[in-house]
Amino acid sequence: MTLVLAELRHIDAVVPVMEEYRAFCGFESKGSETEQFLEQIIANQQSKLFLAIDEQTQQVMGFVNLYPSYSTLALKPIWILNDLAVSSHFRGRGLAKELIYGALEFAKSSGAIRVELKTEVTNARAQALYRSLDFNIDSDNVYYRVTC
Repeated sequence: MTLVLAELRHIDAVVPVMEEYRAFCGFESKGSETEQFLEQIIANQQSKLFLAIDEQTQQVMGFVNLYPSYSTLALKPIWILNDLAVSSHFRGRGLAKELIYGALEFAKSSGAIRVELKTEVTNARAQALYRSLDFNIDSDNVYYRVTC
C-alpha cells in the first residue's frame, strides 16, 4: 500500500470508493456529482485527500479527507478529519489505521495543534479505532449545528 495525495488524475479511481462510502453512510449514489465535487476540492486545494493505493493494481483501496481550520487563540492550524473510508474489497487489513497515521503525520508536519473528527454515536467500530489511536472525546465543548 502506498499513501498519496490525490490529484486530478486519480478522480476516476476514487469515485467508486467514495460512492461506496456514501452508500454506507445512507446517501444515494450520485456518481457525476461526486466526480464534480472531487474535481473542485482537488483543483482548488480545498482539502487534503490522501489515497491508499494498491501498489500492484494501482486500485484505490481507501481514503482519508482532511479539511483545514484554524485556531485564532493558538494561532495555528487545525485539521478536520471529515471522511475515512476503506473499500469493502480491502477491509480487515489495517488500512484505516494506516490512513489515519498518514493524516496525523501530515497534520504534525503542517504545524497543526490537533486533528478533530466526529462519528455517529452508533458507530462503535469507528469509536474503538479512534480510541486505539489515542483520540479522546471532547468533554470540554458542546457540538452544535444548524441546517442551511
